[in-house]
Amino acid sequence: GIETRLACNQHLSLVLEKMLEFTSPVEIIPLHLKLLVNWEDLVCDKFGSHVIQSCIARVPQLMTSEHGKDLERVFYEMCSSLLGDMTRMLNDTYGSHVLRQVIETLAGYKVSATQRPIRDTRERAVNQGSQFNKRLTRLEGTKPKKFSRLLRKFGKQVAARN
Repeated sequence: GIETRLACNQHLSLVLEKMLEFTSPVEIIPLHLKLLVNWEDLVCDKFGSHVIQSCIARVPQLMTSEHGKDLERVFYEMCSSLLGDMTRMLNDTYGSHVLRQVIETLAGYKVSATQRPIRDTRERAVNQGSQFNKRLTRLEGTKPKKFSRLLRKFGKQVAARN
C-alpha cells in the first residue's frame, strides 16, 4: 500500500518515524498494523527498515491500548516469519538491524532515543562514531510471557547459525 511506499522514501520515512514515535495510540495503531503486515517489503529497505524498527520499538507500549490485541497478533505473526527467515535477516545489512530491534523489544530493552542509529554519511561525519555509544534502557512494566518464549526461540536460531 501507500504506507509501504512512503516508508521506503528517503525523506518521508523520517516523517513516518516521528509520527510513530509521538502520535497517540488511538491515532497510530492503524498505521502500525499496516506497516507490520507489510514488514517483508520494509525490513531489507534502507529507509523502510528504520520505519519498521520504530514500529517494533513501540509495540509493547501500544499492546496495552484499545486495539492492542490486533497489534499483538500481527507482531507475533511477524516474529514467527522472521524466525523462519533468520538466515536472510542475519545476512542483510538492514534486516539485521530490524532483527536486533525485535530482540531488544522481546528482551524488554530499548536503545536510548538520543542515541538513535545514524542514517547518512553527513550525519555520521558530524557525530564521529557516536552510533557505537548506544545505551540500553529497561522498558517499564512487565513484558508478556510470550515475549520471553519468543526471545528464547530467537536466541536458539541465532546460536544455530554460528
